[in-house]
Amino acid sequence: MVKTTLKGDGVRPESFQSTERGRVRRTLEGYRAFYPEPLPRHLDMDAETVVLLDEATAALNRLGGIGLHLPNPNLLIGTYLRLEAVLSSRIEGTRTRYGSEVPLTTWSSSCTRGRCLC
Repeated sequence: MVKTTLKGDGVRPESFQSTERGRVRRTLEGYRAFYPEPLPRHLDMDAETVVLLDEATAALNRLGGIGLHLPNPNLLIGTYLRLEAVLSSRIEGTRTRYGSEVPLTTWSSSCTRGRCLC
């Protein structure tokens, strides 16, 4: 469901000519929201796609297993969160340099002592 920020404004039902993918309805709060149709139970995929999905699943499982052995995985997470913030800002049309999006003062002092709780 995609909820708008202003009652009655934002999501325009006339913008959704087809109802194949979902419908625009009013929520109990009075907002217009897009309610997508449920995903199909069966997806037709060729053998190559199935193999690629299987390989990706195996890689994610390996990564999860390795993550269990890290003494402090939060040290890695912060780097990827900042990178994601930079990439997201580019999608939105703003320019941000890596490292400028989060001031250093926002990190808690416990992170600098190796006991990051954030």
